[in-house]
This record gives sequence, C-alpha cells and structure tokens, in this order.
Amino acid sequence: FEYNQNLTFNSDKTGYDFTYIGDHSPFTWDLSNNVISFTHSKYGNVKAWIKDDKLSFKATYGDGSIAIYEYKRVN
Repeated sequence: FEYNQNLTFNSDKTGYDFTYIGDHSPFTWDLSNNVISFTHSKYGNVKAWIKDDKLSFKATYGDGSIAIYEYKRVN
C-alpha cells in the first residue's frame, strides 16, 4: 500500500491494536480469527490477517487481480 507509513501495528496485554490512516471505510476485525477486513475505494475489498507477528493485507483490485502486502510487527 502507499499508506505503509500510516499503518501502525501495536500489541498490548489485551491483544492487537491496529490503526490504518487512509482512504477507506471503517474496518472491522475479529481477533479470535486474527482477521481484519475493510473496503478501500481504490483497492476494493481488503482482508488482513495476523501470522508469525506479521500483518498481511490481501487486496482485490477492480480488474479482479489480487495482491498481498505484508507488514512486520514493529514492537
């Protein structure tokens, strides 16, 4: 994503805290399944998941192509 610098990925005793600043509708998350999803005006339906301390986004573009972006946990 172009918004890489605006994504913060934090964790505390209660779980994970995500802040995504950009052009998107409010995202929803299900920490029991470690899944986040939201609709982005440019990237379409976006899902994210947590694995091995990495936050991964799966973006489906308007033409149907799919791209995956990964963010490592900062701290």
